[in-house]
Amino acid sequence: MDLSYNRIKFFFAGGVLEVANGRIPGRPHDEIVRRIASLAPERCLEICGGTGYGARLLAEALPRAEIASLDLSPENVAFGKRALARSPRGNVDVVEGDASALAYADDHFDVVFSVLGVHEMPSEVRRRALREARRVLRPGGHLVVADLDEHASWPRAFDVYLRVAEPRYAREVLGDGLRGLVTAAGFEIVAHRARMGSLLPFQTLEARKL
Repeated sequence: MDLSYNRIKFFFAGGVLEVANGRIPGRPHDEIVRRIASLAPERCLEICGGTGYGARLLAEALPRAEIASLDLSPENVAFGKRALARSPRGNVDVVEGDASALAYADDHFDVVFSVLGVHEMPSEVRRRALREARRVLRPGGHLVVADLDEHASWPRAFDVYLRVAEPRYAREVLGDGLRGLVTAAGFEIVAHRARMGSLLPFQTLEARKL
C-alpha cells in the first residue's frame, strides 16, 4: 500500500488532529460513539484510527469493552501510544497495521468502526479493507462509519478543500458512494444520515454483516 501522500500528511498532523477531532462541527466522533454504545459491544476495532482518539473516546462510554485502534502510520500510532500513557485506558490498544490485511481471526469483533478515515484509503485498498472488516466481524456484527459527504451550501469551496487537503480518491465516498462501497462488501445498510455538520460535512452509516 502506497502511503507516500498520507505519511507526509500525518507525520505533521498527528498533534493537530488530536486537538481538532473534538472541535469538528457536528462532532462526528461523538455521533459514532453514541451509536456504538447503543449496541453494547464487547469487542471493537477502529480502522484508520489515526492517533486512536475515537477508540479512547469510546472507552469512556464502554469501559468494559475490549477496543483496538489500528492505523498504518507509525507516526500516528506512536502519538496515540503517548496519549494513552498520559491518560491510561486499560481497555484500549493502539496498534500499527494494515486495514486491508487485518491480523485478526474471522468473526472476532462485534463492531468495526472508522471516523473520517475511509476516504483516506486508495480505491482498491478501501475495497479490501471493507471486505476485511466484514471477515473479522461476527455474524450480525456492525460496521459503523462517519466520513466526508457532499457540501450542500458551498460546493465550490468544498471542492477546493478536497483538491488541496484530501487525496483524489476521497471523492469516492461522497453522496451515495459510501453506501455503495459498503453494500458491495457484503453488508446490509441499517441506518444512514447524510450531510451532517457544517464546515466539514459528513455522513454516518451503520451496516450489519449478512
